[in-house]
Amino acid sequence: MYSLLTTNPDPTIPIVSATYQVKQSEFIAYLYTFSDIAHTSNMETRQTLDSILANLHNEHKKAAHFTLASRMINANRQIVESSSDDKEPKGSAGMPILSVLRGEQLIDVLCVCVRYFGGIKLGIGGLVRAYTQASLKAITQAKENGFLESYNFKETIIITDSITQYNRIAHYANIHHIKIVQREFLGETFKLILQGQPQNIQNFLTSIKKY
Repeated sequence: MYSLLTTNPDPTIPIVSATYQVKQSEFIAYLYTFSDIAHTSNMETRQTLDSILANLHNEHKKAAHFTLASRMINANRQIVESSSDDKEPKGSAGMPILSVLRGEQLIDVLCVCVRYFGGIKLGIGGLVRAYTQASLKAITQAKENGFLESYNFKETIIITDSITQYNRIAHYANIHHIKIVQREFLGETFKLILQGQPQNIQNFLTSIKKY
C-alpha cells in the first residue's frame, strides 16, 4: 500500500491536482492526505472535509459537481472507505474514483474531483471514464513528483501545552522523526497533531516527560 507524503501541516491544502477535459467538460482532481484526522475523531474528519469542500466551492464558484472518494486506516487498523457522487448519476463518479484509489493501493488519501459542465451530456459510461481518468492523472502526477511513499501504520497523538514549551516539543518531535501534521496557536497555549511510527511515538513521549 502507498500513501501521500505530508508536504504541508494544513490538511486542507491539496498535495497535487490535475485536469482532464472531454467534450467541453473539465474535471479537476485534487489529492489530499487524509490521515492526521483519521486517527483522532470523526468530528475532526468531518470538519476537515467540510473545510476542504468550502475552499473548493469558493475557488470554483461556477463548477457543477464536487465528487469525492477516500480511503483511511482507523485506530483499529481497519480500512474505512467513503464516496460521494454529488448529484451526478448514482455510481458514475464517487465509486469510479474510489476504484482508482483501491487499484493504486492508496491509503489515508482523499480525492475530490471538481467538474465544470460543458453543455454536452457524457452519459454514465462517459462520466465513469472521465472521473477515472481525472483521478488517475492526479495520481500519476503525484508519482512523478515523488509524493508517494510505502504505507506504514502511523499513530496519531494530540499535544496541548503552554506556548513556552512549543520549541522543546517541536525539537523532540524532530529528533524522533515525528511529523507535525497540524498546529494551532491558542493565545498562551498551542495544540499539535503529531504522527509517527508507534515506537517513535513512545520514545518521543518518554523524552518529553523525562526532560
